[in-house]
Amino acid sequence: MTTLAPVRLVGSVRQRFGLGDYTADANALAHHRDLAATFGVEFDPAALSSSRHNSHTTMCLAVLEQLGELAEPIDLVILAHTVPDIDVAGAAALALAHRLTGEPPAFGIGHQGVATSFTALRIAAEYLRSGDAKRVLVLLLDQSALPYRVPARLRPLADAATGLVLAADESDGAGL
Repeated sequence: MTTLAPVRLVGSVRQRFGLGDYTADANALAHHRDLAATFGVEFDPAALSSSRHNSHTTMCLAVLEQLGELAEPIDLVILAHTVPDIDVAGAAALALAHRLTGEPPAFGIGHQGVATSFTALRIAAEYLRSGDAKRVLVLLLDQSALPYRVPARLRPLADAATGLVLAADESDGAGL
């Protein structure tokens, strides 16, 4: 049963990333080519070479390190991204959960455009309000690596991540 307990922001960090070291191999390029064709967009391998090459896993682990003690204990991890991870073999949610005490459940939310982060926050709040989680880590990820052509106004300008630690707040009216 959902309660009306507000959600409290326990802590947050954000980080922009410089040039990373991810390189797409032949299998990843084939995956990106096939995916682009499925959606009728033009595959652009040159776009990969001009991006920063930070995988979601790299960004998540950096944010986790920056959160330090704030990241313990965590009962649930939610990753939210508008742009799919350039590292098609990566499993950022699992890599992150594996480094947290108790290996909490973790999942990703994507393909919702600018609503993605709001969806992640709504889901986190529902887990907290229902009592199914006491503390939730929400990671919002943006990646500039796009292996297909999009209008310049839609291309992310940087690789960036924000980590939010949320908790149910039982106090009178305090919180989000």
